[in-house]
Amino acid sequence: FDCSGFVYYVLKNSGVATSRLSSASYATVSNWATISDINSLAAGDLVCFKSDNGDTISHIGIYLGGGSFIHSAPSSEGVAVSKMSSGYYLRNFVTAKRIF
Repeated sequence: FDCSGFVYYVLKNSGVATSRLSSASYATVSNWATISDINSLAAGDLVCFKSDNGDTISHIGIYLGGGSFIHSAPSSEGVAVSKMSSGYYLRNFVTAKRIF
């Protein structure tokens, strides 16, 4: 999986009807609530990140609660759980989307 393919797979298998989108496109779905404050995240929110070198969203995962999220991480070559408080993810968090 790439990150957006993983999110699509989880959403589809959870009964959420959506097309296969890029990480940036998931962040713009208008009928899902936008969460801007990292302290307001709830389990199931789609968390969106930019890279250190850009301003556009380039990575997405699913918040698990307790400060962790699950995503397809290229560096680990698979699905991984990471902390939102890790330097990279904390400084590059852009927004989140709440589907339900």
